[in-house]
Amino acid sequence: AGIFLLACYVALIVISMILGAVILGSFIMRIAIKDREVSLVSVIVGAVTFQVILLIPFGILIGFALMLIGLGGISLRLYGIFR
Repeated sequence: AGIFLLACYVALIVISMILGAVILGSFIMRIAIKDREVSLVSVIVGAVTFQVILLIPFGILIGFALMLIGLGGISLRLYGIFR
């Protein structure tokens, strides 16, 4: 059970990092061109911006906050499904 829970935790962290980049991309596209839908362009913009943010000295804190936002979205969705 412990190995299974550890694997689930690692998968959840990886997925929340990806989702954080997607959220960042959609936020940037909403500010830049007032586009509300998530497209491939917004995902690419978010992924590139996320990686650039991680290169700045305190960018890891911003990346961690984005990861937590993604994790919160996943948690709310799972709570709604299993409730």
